[in-house]
Amino acid sequence: MARPMRTHHADSLKNSSSSKILTSLQSCTPFNGHLQSQRAGQRKNHSNLGVRAGSRRGIDADEGQALAIPFLGKLKIPSFSEVEQNLSQVTPIQAAKWVSIVAVAYAIFSKVTCLTVFNPNFWMYASWLGVVWPLPAAVTLGIWSVFAATRQAKSGTKEGEQIFILGGALVWLVLVPLAHAHGFVDGWPMLLFTLYYFFFNISGFVRDRMYGTLSTIPEDKKWRSSPHQAIQIAFVMAIVGGHWAAAFEAPFLAHTWNLAWQSKLAAAFLGLAVVVNWNSIYFLGKYSDRLVNPKTVVMFGPYRWVRHPMYASYMLLCAGYCLALRSYFSLLFLVISCIAYYDQRTKLEEKNLVEEFGTAYTSYREKTKYKFLPWLY
Repeated sequence: MARPMRTHHADSLKNSSSSKILTSLQSCTPFNGHLQSQRAGQRKNHSNLGVRAGSRRGIDADEGQALAIPFLGKLKIPSFSEVEQNLSQVTPIQAAKWVSIVAVAYAIFSKVTCLTVFNPNFWMYASWLGVVWPLPAAVTLGIWSVFAATRQAKSGTKEGEQIFILGGALVWLVLVPLAHAHGFVDGWPMLLFTLYYFFFNISGFVRDRMYGTLSTIPEDKKWRSSPHQAIQIAFVMAIVGGHWAAAFEAPFLAHTWNLAWQSKLAAAFLGLAVVVNWNSIYFLGKYSDRLVNPKTVVMFGPYRWVRHPMYASYMLLCAGYCLALRSYFSLLFLVISCIAYYDQRTKLEEKNLVEEFGTAYTSYREKTKYKFLPWLY
């Protein structure tokens, strides 16, 4: 008869058999003993989950707190303890230096900002029609016009960009001074700018209508009738200075935008300037602004009354500009400057014409006594 086992023998047998079975299962399965290691490593994986997620967002866990910035690389973010340690090493003299540098930089930035962005004089103001004319744009256009004109003068060609060069020059001749002096660009400023732009493009319009092209032809240096270069520079400075002086001499433009006699006379002068210039170029034909040998003496159209109507149209334009603004001293200055310069220029032109046509031109000069203005000069 079998003797019953004791309780402790049964428990030990049970434990030993269970451990043997578990060991045999581990050896037979592909986990190869990693079941316990996976359970033990779950807590470690959960603890590292935040660091790994942070690494995906751009913070490198292996290099401490480093933020990966596109195109710039990794930016190390110091910990609070590092910041505290670095600050503890700063001396009062170093702190005073850095505070001074920051204060000076802030003062310079504030001054520059006040003089530019928050300064209304930095801009060409806003018009009544809601059009904003920023001065930086005018500066950029002016600089580009100077470089383009210089390149064009060296190459000796007249390209399509000349209309933009003219626009940049007229912005600084008409719009900028009036905007600074009066605070807006509506009324007379915009009207005068448009009129000036059309006036100085008349020659291109007429030639394109008559000949169908704006291409240049070879020039004859013999017919260069410009005075000395110093005189030309002085004349340009006088014209620019006269227009700026007229803008600041004028009363507030709201008081001049009316139908007073000055406005009517200014409109007459400006309209007459356009008509005279158009007809002068039309009758002069392809010799209007070409330095080529003329074939005949032009005695038709406005050339029946004055010998140089094109220059007279420039004087009428300046006179109308100053009358519109009520700038009488500037009017006198501009007219005198034009007469002094164009008188020198016409002497050179007429000398070449006499050499070319002889008695044909001398008889025309005797018949047409006035250079610029009938019965005046």
